Amino acid sequence: MTVIRPEGLRDPSPLVNPTLTPPRFIADTMLGSLVLWLRLMGFDTLIHAAKDDNALLRSAASSGRILLTAHRALAARPLARNVILLPPTGPRRQLEQLARFCPLHRRLKPFSRCPRCNNLLRPVDKDRVREQLPPYIWEQYERFSRCTSCGRIYWPGSHRSHALGKMMGGGGMGKNCELRECLIAN
Repeated sequence: MTVIRPEGLRDPSPLVNPTLTPPRFIADTMLGSLVLWLRLMGFDTLIHAAKDDNALLRSAASSGRILLTAHRALAARPLARNVILLPPTGPRRQLEQLARFCPLHRRLKPFSRCPRCNNLLRPVDKDRVREQLPPYIWEQYERFSRCTSCGRIYWPGSHRSHALGKMMGGGGMGKNCELRECLIAN
């Protein structure tokens, strides 16, 4: 059984090889805020809403995803593989803990995924979205992206800096956190 418990280790080895593809996650509903943040950072992250814990474990295993949970009993189940047990302390602290096990800072692609449905965002020509936007947004911004699945449109407005500020602010990511430095650079 591969269960990683961040709070119990001093010098953890990464669960994910940084030279391979970016980590893909699946989380239980207890980590909904963390899921949103991971998507905003560009990580393929599903949320599993079913109440059947074994179904969640099977889904994680069959899809090759790392399971994120704050539920100790779930992490201790016999079917549990590649599970990271995170503290129920809020998304900033959870991100910091997660970064100890997965080299997130090496794979950041901020604002490349739809925060609502997790699918990729693709650049779209400004003129193609004119009718779908308020006039002041269309006039103020030059770059737009559209979700490849749900069709939502995104632009680099003040919400980006607000989201980054929330991810890095408060008592979460410390000044020396590599993830924080990479978010600032991106």
